[in-house]
Amino acid sequence: MQAEIGEHASKTEVTSLNTYQNFLYWARYLGFATIVGGRDADDQNARRVIPDPVRAIEGALPAIFAESNELPIEQFLTRLSGIFPVFETGSVREDYEAMRRIPVPDRGQRLSVTTSVALQRLADRQRIVLASVADAP
Repeated sequence: MQAEIGEHASKTEVTSLNTYQNFLYWARYLGFATIVGGRDADDQNARRVIPDPVRAIEGALPAIFAESNELPIEQFLTRLSGIFPVFETGSVREDYEAMRRIPVPDRGQRLSVTTSVALQRLADRQRIVLASVADAP
């Protein structure tokens, strides 16, 4: 985190091993991450945290699609970030992006890899349909 946002890292309040572990626990519990692995052959910690918001997004789908079964991606992201402001266009995400040392190019035009993979996995599970529409953003 220090490498990405420099002196702003303290603003995240993830400043010690204890708070980092607590953060990971809640990320997993709330459906934003998966923790895999355990101890390796040398009894070293080989656990890894993988950003994986599939469960969080899937849980929000009824609220996102409450009024309509079909939404443009912008509206989908607006509703998703209204529920979870860590996603694209959300206030927490925007605050974090503003702190980055090196801005992400085309930030407003692209989804993060994590969000993209999560949406594709939901489509693979037939929980959503990703439709390519001519002349759509």
